[in-house]
Amino acid sequence: MYVAPDGGSHTLHALTGRDVGTESQPVRYSKDGSFLRLRQINIQTMHLEFPDGRISVFQKTDSAAGTNFCGGNA
Repeated sequence: MYVAPDGGSHTLHALTGRDVGTESQPVRYSKDGSFLRLRQINIQTMHLEFPDGRISVFQKTDSAAGTNFCGGNA
């Protein structure tokens, strides 16, 4: 789930018929009309892509429980 600065939450899903990436580099999409795409680049980095071309980069900085990306095991 992505929580936007305005407090809106966007659940991201693997969608049939779309690029879902690989097990180690999954791709997820919003289904709420926000047209967000989340790509895991590597074990530490995610790119959240917006429909206007902006990309927010998220870096995993801790190994604490609950910090997994895309429900992975990393």
